[in-house]
Formats: sequence, structure tokens, C-alpha cells
Amino acid sequence: MNTTTLIKHFTKGETENARNSFNDLKEQMALQGILTPISTTSSEQLHQVRSILEMGAIISIHSNDSAEFEQITRLLHAHYFEISATSPSDEMTSILGLMMLHYLCENRFSEFHALLELCRVRGLLEDQYIKHAIDVERNLTEGSYGCFMTARNNVPKAEYSFFMDLMVERIRKNIAEAITEAYESLSIAKASK
Repeated sequence: MNTTTLIKHFTKGETENARNSFNDLKEQMALQGILTPISTTSSEQLHQVRSILEMGAIISIHSNDSAEFEQITRLLHAHYFEISATSPSDEMTSILGLMMLHYLCENRFSEFHALLELCRVRGLLEDQYIKHAIDVERNLTEGSYGCFMTARNNVPKAEYSFFMDLMVERIRKNIAEAITEAYESLSIAKASK
């Protein structure tokens, strides 16, 4: 499998070209039967597939496609937690933190906590990416929106802004819905405070 084109487009920030290259590679991996790991997949193939999927996850964020991000991270989950044939990935905790933020965006707290438990078992809770997701979840559950906004402005990696912005929109929508239920009338000046 030739990843040169994908890497070239990925490093240049050419999102659409990178996405097309990723989709071509994903199709090749599926045809070769290595997209989902099995016992006969070599360590070299596992490493290459994992790297391609990690790039695909980041590309999906740059494409504003959270559904594709979830599909890719479901494939990566096996590489991170079920396979020990490859060395740990440098991108693993970054992707896991993004997965956790994705779950928070979707109000899927049980999946967030299941992934958090896997991270705890692996001793990853002090990692900056995992810690950021934990802090965001704590701020959301406590209703500490000021702290949430601080976390939004201090993301550990640019891609984290995608999910943080989605959460801001969700929070604003929830607040607006609560205001309409709680007040018969409210001036714009008071609502904007």
C-alpha cells in the first residue's frame, strides 16, 4: 500500500485531496482484509493500517464530519485496546481524547465513561489529552460554563476546537430552551448576560 499521496496531502493541509486518498487506501485495506485486524495480520500491516486510520480521523475533523470520525475511531479502538502486536502509537492519547470529546458532544456519557475506564486501566489519566477531556466533562456536569470556556480556549491540539465548538453550540441551545421554559418574557440585554 502506497501512503505517499495521503501523507503529502495530509501534511500540506489539503483536506479534500487527503480525504480522497484516505478513502482510496481504506478501500484497498478492506479488499486486502486488513482494515479490521485479525490474527494473521502482520505487525507491519497493523502499524500501517493504524497510522492511516489515525490520519483519517484527523482528516474527518478537518472535513467537519463527526460521523466519519466516529466510524474511523471505532476501527482504531481495536488497535488501541485489543491488539498488542504493535508498539504504542504517538497519536493514541490524542485520538482517545478526541473520541471522549465526541461522546460528550453527543451526550453519550456512558460511552465516555467506558472509554475513561479503559484509559484508567492503561494508566493514561494524567496524559494531557485525556486530562483535558476529563476536565471538560467535569465542567459540563458541574455547570461550570466559565471553566468550560477556559478549557475551550486552551485546547491541547487544534483539532480539539472542532468538538469544543460543537459543545458550545449545544450548551447555547440548551440554555435558550431552558429560558423559553422558565420565563414568559426576557429582554435581550438580560438574556445575553
